[in-house]
Amino acid sequence: MKTDQITMTNRKWQNHLKAKGFIPFMFDRLFAHAKSDSWQHSKNAFHFPISDREIDDELSKFFFEWAENFPPEIYIETTSLCNLSCAMCARSKMTRSNGTMTIDLFKNIIDEIADNLKWCYVHMYGVGEPTMDKYLIERLQYSIMKGLSNIILFTNGQLLEENELYKKIVDSGIQTIGVDFDGYSKEVYEKVRFGGDYKKVKNGIQLLYNYIKKNNLLTRLEIAYHYYPGLNDEDLKKFIQWAVNEELEYKIVPLHQWINLRKDISAGTLPECHYDKIKHKSPCSSLWSCIVHWSGNIPICFIDANDQSIQGNVKSTRIQNIWQGNLRKIRKLHVQGKFPDLCQNCFSKQTINMPKFKSILYPKILRD
Repeated sequence: MKTDQITMTNRKWQNHLKAKGFIPFMFDRLFAHAKSDSWQHSKNAFHFPISDREIDDELSKFFFEWAENFPPEIYIETTSLCNLSCAMCARSKMTRSNGTMTIDLFKNIIDEIADNLKWCYVHMYGVGEPTMDKYLIERLQYSIMKGLSNIILFTNGQLLEENELYKKIVDSGIQTIGVDFDGYSKEVYEKVRFGGDYKKVKNGIQLLYNYIKKNNLLTRLEIAYHYYPGLNDEDLKKFIQWAVNEELEYKIVPLHQWINLRKDISAGTLPECHYDKIKHKSPCSSLWSCIVHWSGNIPICFIDANDQSIQGNVKSTRIQNIWQGNLRKIRKLHVQGKFPDLCQNCFSKQTINMPKFKSILYPKILRD
């Protein structure tokens, strides 16, 4: 990282400490270190360098041991409905049914998270557009009321202006709001986000930024650029320069084939660090998080958008039991260098920065 980037990163971590307190702050630092990914999180506040190898190893060892109790990161797909048709999305090929999670099921999930880990990273989205969920604000408010301190909402930004939804989202008290903005120009953006309105999303970003700044809030605003070679690569540098000039946190998101669901996305367009032809020497970091689809299904990982490998359902089994049961078996196979068939065929394995197979940094329960 360049000096100015490190300065900006340290300043944002200081704000983060003020906003959340010491213990949640340290959890975030630990999580950011253990699951750091230089491709996906190249310029945001949760990327920080550690130069001492011994400290580095101790942090990782503590994280992986501790994470066997309960997932440190959970995605909750409150709805799979969407108002756009995007070039890189799994929805165009999905065969599972679409729907919206019931309030009762959602509250059960939040209650379990609150009972086990209030600092868990809770992402309120899956493959759908969360702002299409009429219960969105109620869900956010309930999560905050239960004491969750790491709630992240990503949206395509198309509905932020309607009835001042952007204000309601910020006022709910969630910690991070993200907006997908995949082209610096109108022409490029609308090639990626079919049916999207370029002006709406750009105005939505500005409204969020101004509202957060005007009220002197510590809410994080992050802009995501889904990088699709051949469609929006020409705008990437312009997007980065714009984000830097506006002092916006941003991340570059790589393409997925969604475990061969989107075979029409050429493997050659995938980032080299995820390309399956390289010889992987480490487990996939995706297995240290889980996603609950709107139906209650928990698949093998976030990339399994079509429920090809369901590991359990939270309507009948607690998240913790699934995490320590079927999902632990998958993590164990990965740690031992034995990818299941579904993972073998996945072009999106994220093994960068993960400890090597059978490393002593992983807990004994996964190595034996």
